[in-house]
Amino acid sequence: MDEFRDARLQEVQAKLKPVLQELGLTARLRISFVGTTIEFANEDRSILSPVRILLARRAKEQHDRPWVGSGLLFANCEEIEIGDTGWKYLRERAGGFPSQFGDDENETFAQIREAIQEEELVRVGESHPDLTCDDTFAEDYRLVQILANKVNAGPMRCERVGNHMSYVFESEDGAEWRLAYMEDEIVLSIDGETHDTVRRYQPGVKELVENAIRHHGGSKPRF
Repeated sequence: MDEFRDARLQEVQAKLKPVLQELGLTARLRISFVGTTIEFANEDRSILSPVRILLARRAKEQHDRPWVGSGLLFANCEEIEIGDTGWKYLRERAGGFPSQFGDDENETFAQIREAIQEEELVRVGESHPDLTCDDTFAEDYRLVQILANKVNAGPMRCERVGNHMSYVFESEDGAEWRLAYMEDEIVLSIDGETHDTVRRYQPGVKELVENAIRHHGGSKPRF
């Protein structure tokens, strides 16, 4: 157990308790490639704050100045619409270098409190019915729309079954087309029967689109 980081977490929980309760958030430690951070989220992490506290590595003799060298990080999160399907993709990008704290602990906690209050809370994709974190699925929308436009008699929709996203639409003859984004592959099925399977990367989706259109008839699209 790391007494230093546990002490920092307890201090944050105590000094920021009113604002965290107001927003329905709790503070918790998280260890990742950037180091040890304190993050703020609700109980099931379906809602979180983009604000992070990056804890500095401290030697025992430095514990009299516990917050010096630590600082704020901001996760860059944005909800991007996936065409006109009604779904959104949560795009996350790494934040910049942390804004480091000084010696004044009152100023440090005022800075943290202000950041938590001002930064908009973020929905975590897999916990909401209209949001996904699957970047490959979201990025392939344009290619899949080419296929849908070629055979579609109605709007394309997104569905999630378990942890897997799918694009679903009907062709003019009433057949249901489904592109299911599985763990390592993308499966195209028509009326429940597998038509084609490709690896989970962009050139593979292009190949699947071209093969399906060729099978269904019509000219090959230009990319």
